[in-house]
Amino acid sequence: MAGGDTTLAASDGGEVTTDGGTSGSDDGAGLDVGTLTPDVGVPACSTDEQCDDQNECTRDRCVSGECEFASEPQGTPCSGGVCDGTSEVDSCFVCVSDDQCGETTPRCDVASHTCVSEPLRVMSFNIRVAGAADGDNAWDNRRDLAIKVITDHDPDVVGMQEVQPNQRQDFLNALPEMTAYAQAADQFGNENVILYRADRLTLEFQGTYWLSETPFEPFTVGWDATYSRNCIWGIFTRNSDGRGFYVYNTHFDHQGSIARLESATYLVSRVEGRLQDLPAIFVGDLNADESSPPLLELNELLEDTFRVVHPEATDVGTSHGFSGDMTGAKIDYVLVEPSTIVEAAQIIHDNTDGHYPSDHFPVSAQISFH
Repeated sequence: MAGGDTTLAASDGGEVTTDGGTSGSDDGAGLDVGTLTPDVGVPACSTDEQCDDQNECTRDRCVSGECEFASEPQGTPCSGGVCDGTSEVDSCFVCVSDDQCGETTPRCDVASHTCVSEPLRVMSFNIRVAGAADGDNAWDNRRDLAIKVITDHDPDVVGMQEVQPNQRQDFLNALPEMTAYAQAADQFGNENVILYRADRLTLEFQGTYWLSETPFEPFTVGWDATYSRNCIWGIFTRNSDGRGFYVYNTHFDHQGSIARLESATYLVSRVEGRLQDLPAIFVGDLNADESSPPLLELNELLEDTFRVVHPEATDVGTSHGFSGDMTGAKIDYVLVEPSTIVEAAQIIHDNTDGHYPSDHFPVSAQISFH
């Protein structure tokens, strides 16, 4: 039919037409494909089944030859829980509101549409040892500022470093709702302390790892460290819902680079091998910046809550020598497993007229568990 119209089958089952084509070969050779146009007279569907996009949260219908995708209302049951009220493919979630969650995970985290536990507020705070020749920054002059950090931010649990027994007692005297698990870390009596709200949490088990080649021999100095160091740990349950979790609190050596890396490697093995399947929270002054080998080792298992919330932040220094300078290295951390929901995190810069509670900024996070 030279000089006539040639009709070819299109790949989608419709037809395309070209004027004046001379070849009717199956591969379309010789056609000017730039002139092919869809035949709009062919319907896209004839049955509802042809419109099924495999999304549980849309009502798929064929209307006048065209597919329509109407969203199921928010909260409509689906295999993953409930629909979120949109027609997105991934719109079948565990929850879209609190009332779709149970007692053990009573809240719906809107960002992830996941049922989560009540929030837990965690802090790491190197309070600077008392007795040092700090002049205007001596403990007696900043005690109330340090206590105010706790009262203002209301943490459930605080990992403290460089604590002398009299400092620990000052906190307990001022904060009667809190109690402490403490262990001296060196020959000077400097303690690592887990301070916690006894009206909210119960300490079920506790222990200490010494950061050395002999981790169960007290006050042993490891590798190239200057002093003995340790990590104290506790298993806590929350009084309100019985939810359990581990807290590890440590203070790495300030001079021994090998000791810091070996300490990180050892503690990763302990966190990985913990005896109960409970979430792990790891806090401390690690004397190591974010790109250092010890942090890279820890990041194989744990993530920095601050970076989850503030990945691009730059002025993140936490050791400031009472100056308030934020431009140094971040060496204080609240680390958690990636499955933990991080709702908020901050470096706390609280001060009164330029007077600071410590030579370190405390760091804190609000987290919850699935």
